[in-house]
Amino acid sequence: MGLGFFSVASSSSGNSYVLFTENVGIILDVGVSGKKIKEALGDYRIPFDLIKGILITHEHTDHVKSIRIACKTFENAKVYCSKGTEEGSIRIGELPSDRKQIISAGESFCVGDISVKTFSLSHDAAEPIGFSFEKDGNKITVVTDTGLVTNAMISEMCDSDILLLESNHEIRILEMGSYPYQTKRRILGDFGHLSNETAGNALCEAMSRRVKSTVLEVILGHISSENNTYEHARLAVKNILEENNIIVGKDINVETATKNKTSRLYRANNEH
Repeated sequence: MGLGFFSVASSSSGNSYVLFTENVGIILDVGVSGKKIKEALGDYRIPFDLIKGILITHEHTDHVKSIRIACKTFENAKVYCSKGTEEGSIRIGELPSDRKQIISAGESFCVGDISVKTFSLSHDAAEPIGFSFEKDGNKITVVTDTGLVTNAMISEMCDSDILLLESNHEIRILEMGSYPYQTKRRILGDFGHLSNETAGNALCEAMSRRVKSTVLEVILGHISSENNTYEHARLAVKNILEENNIIVGKDINVETATKNKTSRLYRANNEH
């Protein structure tokens, strides 16, 4: 069945994603209520005992909010995070040591039959880590909460089958908005969040390196309610792609993950 993927929720206020095979499930970030995560798993009939890993990108509340209830609910799951994330989160720091696996950017490991690769994110957190997941040549990558797109990120993006990529804000809307000046500088900085423009340009670079003949499924995520809209993000990215002769609907598909609604189920199950 390859790899299944869906977004439980994705926004500036809460993020959580689920990946699974027939043998194992992984939850990436738990920044929404435990109830919402459990309901989403139920929607796709994923048993709780399938979840063997809870992976955390960084310690901000919109990524770790329900870590305690998640550990109680998913008794077979170990929490994977960086040392900086563990030390930066009281919630994670209080977990029993036998429930945690400390990892570093650049490290690879397996959760059941899913191979996991890690890479550094550029964000104002202690030691943020991004992840890609692979099984039988099928690959899913998640890149959010980063102010820069690095070569290491592009290398993971370019051969993915499914990519969740941050498209947090439209620069003009943010600059004209009501946020305090320092907050705007933070978001726009190298340790902030990706704009629609940066996301579109990153996709162009990834597509220029792509060898796989399959269509890349892109889900734009972590979209700000204040400084962006789902339609604006999608159209802005689509325009950049098509200006670079990358045809949406033929070479690449672009959709959005939302704040309040669990996404459709995506599957990476191509034969390579």
